[in-house]
Amino acid sequence: TETAPEVLALLDSLGVQHDQPYELIEHHVLPYHTPQGFEKADRPALLGQVRYLRDKFDAYLEKARDGHSEESALEALRSGLYLGSKREEDDVWYFEQPTSLYLGKEYRPDFNIEGLLGDTLPTGKVLSEKYIVKPTGRPNKDEVAVDLQRWREFFVRIGVHEAPKVTPQTTGDVACSDELSALLRAEDQTVRRATLECLNKHWARYDRLTTYQARSGRSTTQPLWT
Repeated sequence: TETAPEVLALLDSLGVQHDQPYELIEHHVLPYHTPQGFEKADRPALLGQVRYLRDKFDAYLEKARDGHSEESALEALRSGLYLGSKREEDDVWYFEQPTSLYLGKEYRPDFNIEGLLGDTLPTGKVLSEKYIVKPTGRPNKDEVAVDLQRWREFFVRIGVHEAPKVTPQTTGDVACSDELSALLRAEDQTVRRATLECLNKHWARYDRLTTYQARSGRSTTQPLWT
């Protein structure tokens, strides 16, 4: 929600500084989301920082464009941010980079890989639901849906997967990830069908990965799976 103009005027008269999303995220959020940083920070702070980042995401990108490209700003988040997974063992909460995670079922993704693979999908590969703030009282379904959509869009922009991953090979080729292989080989026909429909929907992302430059200099098209 936006702060009322009269409130802003009062805060200005008191000398209260306005928040600067880009500077705060660069210098006070990202440093805590590293293997060393999140070990020192408490959980509520880590969750709150990511919520702040989501709410200020557009402002962060707008400021980033002043001196850098939007893609470089996004890459800084993909490589510099660590997110909580669903893996918790012996009071240890495990964090992963966004590109190592899938949207959990609580975010209501169109492709619910967690539901399709069940217990065979490692919890360390699934994004924690702890970032979602549960509404107090009787929840408004429309507001909840909008909030979850914002979360999905934000996480996907910074690299969390909404579709099955492929794994880059040292040869420059790609192969199915363990989870994609499991989906395609599932005994349940509905799982295989849902997977193929997802691949078709997101095919633009996979299509560019099926062509690589051979040593001869010619572009060679390889099947993503056999």
